[in-house]
Amino acid sequence: MLTVAGCAAAAVAAAAFLGSRQSNTTAVQDTLHSVDEAVAAFETLTDGSCYAADSMYQQWVTRHSKADKTRPLTARSIALRSRLETFRRYRENGRRLVTEANNEFIEREVTRYRNLFDSVESDPLTRAQASAVVHDEDNHLVVAGAGSGKTSLIVAKVAYLLTSGKAKPHEILVLAFNSDAAEELAKRIITKIDGADDVQVSTFHSYGLSVIGKATDRKPSLSKVADPDYKKRNAKHVIEDALKAMMEDPAIAARILTFFAFELHPAPPDLAEISQAAYNRQVRDLPDTLRGEKVKSHGEHRIANWLYLNGIKYDYEADHEHDSATSTHRQYKPDFTVHRSDGTRIYVEYFGVDKKGRTAPNVNATEYKQSTQWKRNFHKTNGTILIETFFYDLTEEKLEERLQQKLSDAGVTPQPLDPTEVLKDLGGEPVTVLSTLFATFLSLFKSNMWTIKELEARTVNRSDKSRCDVFLELFDPIYDAYQQEIKGASGYDIDFADMVTRACPYLEGGEITEPFRYVIVDEYQDVAKGRARILGAVKQNSGAKLICVGDDWQSIYRFTGSDLTYMTDFAKQYGYSIQSELDQTFRFHQPLVDATSLFITRNPIQITKTINAAPSTEKPIEIVGHPRDATNETINNTLKTISKRHAPDDKITVMVLGRYNFQIDDLRYTNPPNITVTRSTVHSSKGTQADYVIIIGVNRGAKYSFPSKISDDPVIDLVLTQSDNYPHGEERRLFYVATTRTKNINYILCDEDNPSPFLEEITTPDYTQWVNHNFTRPQCVSCGAGRIKTLKSTYKNGGVYHRCTNTDRCRTKLRTCVNCSSPMQAINRTWTCSSPACGHQSTQCPKCEHGYIKTKNYDNRTFHHCNKGKHCGYNQTIWKQPKPAKRRRHASHRRPPRHY
Repeated sequence: MLTVAGCAAAAVAAAAFLGSRQSNTTAVQDTLHSVDEAVAAFETLTDGSCYAADSMYQQWVTRHSKADKTRPLTARSIALRSRLETFRRYRENGRRLVTEANNEFIEREVTRYRNLFDSVESDPLTRAQASAVVHDEDNHLVVAGAGSGKTSLIVAKVAYLLTSGKAKPHEILVLAFNSDAAEELAKRIITKIDGADDVQVSTFHSYGLSVIGKATDRKPSLSKVADPDYKKRNAKHVIEDALKAMMEDPAIAARILTFFAFELHPAPPDLAEISQAAYNRQVRDLPDTLRGEKVKSHGEHRIANWLYLNGIKYDYEADHEHDSATSTHRQYKPDFTVHRSDGTRIYVEYFGVDKKGRTAPNVNATEYKQSTQWKRNFHKTNGTILIETFFYDLTEEKLEERLQQKLSDAGVTPQPLDPTEVLKDLGGEPVTVLSTLFATFLSLFKSNMWTIKELEARTVNRSDKSRCDVFLELFDPIYDAYQQEIKGASGYDIDFADMVTRACPYLEGGEITEPFRYVIVDEYQDVAKGRARILGAVKQNSGAKLICVGDDWQSIYRFTGSDLTYMTDFAKQYGYSIQSELDQTFRFHQPLVDATSLFITRNPIQITKTINAAPSTEKPIEIVGHPRDATNETINNTLKTISKRHAPDDKITVMVLGRYNFQIDDLRYTNPPNITVTRSTVHSSKGTQADYVIIIGVNRGAKYSFPSKISDDPVIDLVLTQSDNYPHGEERRLFYVATTRTKNINYILCDEDNPSPFLEEITTPDYTQWVNHNFTRPQCVSCGAGRIKTLKSTYKNGGVYHRCTNTDRCRTKLRTCVNCSSPMQAINRTWTCSSPACGHQSTQCPKCEHGYIKTKNYDNRTFHHCNKGKHCGYNQTIWKQPKPAKRRRHASHRRPPRHY
């Protein structure tokens, strides 16, 4: 029997059990409700009624992440277990399930709006275009090849958003790269789409200006200094005036003079690894010294200027005071002869070697070392003082410091000239040269929204840090002077860069609220840092979805600050995104697609994409080599060739493209009656097309070549974003743009003696099925890119020699055929004449690889030797006449022994 106490305890235990059971039941019900809610929300998300963007999916993940966290141990509900399993499946496979549901939605939506997509533009949209239009992700990158209908896609996107009710006209913003593109887009949207008048179509600059106006209730004006139509005064004039004012201060004048004299033309950072052509180009572009001499290296240039500015009397390459001329050696001329106050001389030599003893690429290191030792011995023998300086002094930025110390030890004391007086003596050259560099830097500094402190931080690990620091120190007051000039009398005027940079804080700070639900960007591959920031600011301000359309293969405006990585790293910039491709071009045929795609994707940074076009059996590229001064004549002949391909009453368009403005300005040609000819630079031709394209001046040259050899000052890299490290990456994209303007054939004109490396590349066997050319010179088998050019020898009574035209990368020189004087190339250890009519062959020397093997009989033997004789020394006996065996005498014939 239970006692009263026992009964009470039992009652308490029973109550506790019932309470626990009721609590567990409540927890199960709560969990069941939470799981049911999560499952229902996911199924609604993926039911196909709308596109499930990433933001919608992430909201579901965040809201229902803890739906199954409360799991009572006593729960035995089969329904709960089943629903938990469903929820976990949705949670673990959510991204894939959402993608599958979105793909099904896209298929239905394309079918639903097929009539719209067939009629909104003159040609029906392709399947890829229609799919890209109905995609509704938060961030959407559309990669569109040349001629694939980017503008049609943008127009169709606006029409779809309005027709489907996803946005009202004022909730759509379309941004274009330049005013011409914006006007074209606005015209097509308004004329082709009913009720689209309120869709805002503008450039980044005009949109930024409108933001500033709304945020401040005062729309600023464009400063005359920034107006390209105002010829009286521009940014360069402002900078020139600022430099002149700064030169009045002796301390600042000294820094300006230092930069102009020593830092304006930086030396290569690595002497041994720079190509010979690049080294030669840098030396050739060196200006005269401050005293007007033409020197042979960066080091000599700086030494001459330092001596001059420090009032030290010197002669450049004057005869040494002691005679050294012999039958085999000319008179010794040291680099610099410094005259001391007592009339004696000190000699300064600049040796172009790094700390490892390596020389420039065009210098024989062994011979250079022997020459250096001869000079040292000569000074020691004659008792004259030699001061040695080296290339590594230059790269370590210690050249002037070490030279001064050595001269001081030799009793020479510098007496620096007044920098303001030196600048006056130099006239306007420093101002003119420096103002051009500062103007370019200023434009990129503002458009990419840098600060001086940010740039100072970027110089820390640069090999030219001191040079950059001096430049920034001079730039700071120039920038302040420019900004003050821009403001004008009203104090409120701005330039184009300000239109973007000043709008960003108003959007980011929420001082105005934009109504946009969709932002569509044309030519996204050309976006720069400032434009990218304003896009981010608009998204932050309005929560709009972003659709960016572009082609990374046509990114050609890095010199204005555009950054290809904004496209190649799109998701890194904006978060989760999708990428669509327009895979069909309507401009040209498949052979040109295949040829240009192979060419552009040699650069691994480019986005790989497949482009389809109509088939054709015609080769789309004709390379026409011509004599150097026959460009106009060749254009006329090419126009006649094009005209003959068509009936007299056909209307044909031809575009003549040049890499530089001066090339197209100087053209003289006659239009056939059925041809309309326009001409343009390649940069300006972007977005245009013609029946045929003639590209001129595709040459390898000293400076104005294609690819261009005009290089920016290294300091410009401070205000540019990450560069494309692939050789000629930007120029390769520019050549791609040029060759994709045609509907039929590209006629590419070049100097037959100096074709561009690009042409040497596309005349290799990889391109044979797409390219015709009239080159008769054989291709270099050493590099596979250049062609063998015949040149006259400069020696007396010299004949001809042959070398590869790819001088940047190949140093191949070929021997001349003894039968016909054509070049001979080494193929499988055999020198073979390139002339089919000759076909002469000889065995290549295995030692020097330049000579050929001759066979000679001498002294009862046959041997092979190199025709280079003692310059090579190869000699190998292949047969030797054996000596006759000695006959043994018969015993009877032997001499009898002598007896003494």
